[in-house]
Amino acid sequence: MSTGVTTAYSLRKIEEKGTLFVGPNLPTYEGMVLGEHVLESDMEMNAAKQKETTNIRVTGAKEVVERLSPPRIMGLEDAIAYIREDELVEVTPKHIRIRKRELSSSLRATADRKAKNAKAGGKK
Repeated sequence: MSTGVTTAYSLRKIEEKGTLFVGPNLPTYEGMVLGEHVLESDMEMNAAKQKETTNIRVTGAKEVVERLSPPRIMGLEDAIAYIREDELVEVTPKHIRIRKRELSSSLRATADRKAKNAKAGGKK
């Protein structure tokens, strides 16, 4: 949903909803696929959200990282087999990522509405 560096705090919340493709402390951008949702639908999430800081000390700060499952790492063939029609595989020298064809979430929502309206208009 946004550009930034992933945090263990936000990834733990996302992991509850499915399988992660990324780990903590990795740069992300809007439109990047971070994981697989347990349902068939897409879900917009902010993986760069920071935990609110307070004056209260918490023991076991490293506990958060230990509770995260290892991310599902895909090779090029796995990523190509995994993607949907609205997704692309991005290959760089260091990473293989899955991203949305349209990076902006607002433009994706507009395109989805237009596609639904076109299908509804064709059925009349």
